Amino acid sequence: MIEIGPLVLAADRLIGILLVWLFLTGAGFIGRRFGKDLGQLAWSAVLIGVVAAHLAFVAQNHSAYLAEPWAVLAVWQGGFTPWAGVLAAAGVVLIAGRGQRASVILAASAGLLFAVYQAASLTLETRERAPFPRDVQIETLERTPLQLESLGGRPFVVNLWASWCGPCRREMPMLVEVAEASATPVLLINQGEDAAVIRNFLEREGIVSGMILLDPDQALSAAVGSRALPATLFVDADGMIQKIHIGEISRAALMNGIREIETSAK
Repeated sequence: MIEIGPLVLAADRLIGILLVWLFLTGAGFIGRRFGKDLGQLAWSAVLIGVVAAHLAFVAQNHSAYLAEPWAVLAVWQGGFTPWAGVLAAAGVVLIAGRGQRASVILAASAGLLFAVYQAASLTLETRERAPFPRDVQIETLERTPLQLESLGGRPFVVNLWASWCGPCRREMPMLVEVAEASATPVLLINQGEDAAVIRNFLEREGIVSGMILLDPDQALSAAVGSRALPATLFVDADGMIQKIHIGEISRAALMNGIREIETSAK
């Protein structure tokens, strides 16, 4: 993740936005080189590519979306399959450009930028992988200490949240539902609030779950370097943080992340 003052952006999303900008800029350059106006074609390719990338992700995670069909429209939660978007965009360019040289070069540039995105994403994932801080003191709502060392040898998910956080409140019912049904532990660790405040919030929202935990000193947020809430951490069986999702998470993204850390444990 990248922090710009109070603004926190997922690094892969920022890279994606920058590469889209390069594609559109490159379309202008290629168009001038061949005496063609490729601007409208490039924008159409980007829009169709974004839709295709999202629909591909929806198809891959259809069971999660069946539970919440409206979530298909919640694109701000993420949920994109980049290769599907690039294929769709390149196809639009080639078909609409009728295979002319300018359109072939523009389609090839989309493939090149995708390769850059893949390489950058892999580099970021490697750099951001870090051991999960198991020495942080976590408590239950009854103020009983919980030793995270007990999760050693198995994958788990941690969601950092607070009752004052709007996105946290929106995703909480879904998180509790998934946590209660998941074989992989999903721990909902509140950051910095008193147990009484949390109890009042849960009672008001009608939420009952044994997965709600306390981190009164916000030590976990500090340890993983995440000031933004909500934040969802996917930890593999070796105790390494594989991925951090900043912001509200969809059911599909959560379940997809769980599958990934479960698969890595096999």
